[in-house]
Amino acid sequence: MKELPVRPSNMPFFEEILKNPGAISTGRPLIGFLCNMVPDELVWALGAAPINLSCGNAAAVPFGEQALAGDICPLVKASFATFMDAAGIAARCKALVLASSCDGKRKLGEVLNDYKPTFMLNIPPEQNAALYAKNAAKEMERLAAFIAGRTGAGLNRKTLLLAMLESSERTRIVRELQRLRAENPARMSLRDLFIMVQASFAGVPLKKWNAEAASTLAEISAIT
Repeated sequence: MKELPVRPSNMPFFEEILKNPGAISTGRPLIGFLCNMVPDELVWALGAAPINLSCGNAAAVPFGEQALAGDICPLVKASFATFMDAAGIAARCKALVLASSCDGKRKLGEVLNDYKPTFMLNIPPEQNAALYAKNAAKEMERLAAFIAGRTGAGLNRKTLLLAMLESSERTRIVRELQRLRAENPARMSLRDLFIMVQASFAGVPLKKWNAEAASTLAEISAIT
């Protein structure tokens, strides 16, 4: 990639992850997901590596239109197109998880179920914990059972807590990076921040990502 005037020294680490997602997933089976509402902590806790398969590449849309109706959103069409690559990351996933967050995702889930075992995570239609909390908990139990059926691993408090803590650390680092950019945009380009965040959902163990991202944070913090 073309060099920017100011770039963190370890950006090649994050770029390499995006070039070859899942390459450093420590041998875990890959579980593809297509919505940020899918809890990747649960995937890690059950012995798999989550891969975000959402695709915003406009050039892929015409290929997705070969199977999906014209009124489906371009994101869904482009995401489906990634499954046409027999050597791509989508083909290497053992199973898929989609959230029923829109009509397009629901239709995509129906189509993808012909390609891979696909789980549809039912999302409450509104933010009302008193009304939907029990149903949401049941959905998490269903999702855990689905993933466990592919990995053979059982869910326990220790692994789930570890995954949640590592995910929380990722969130903390990203928010701090955003704060530093807001103070001084010259510290880091938006493109590099985007690359870092996307890499964290590409199968790399969060502990490893957090360590590299913490190094990046320390480096740009020193820029005044």
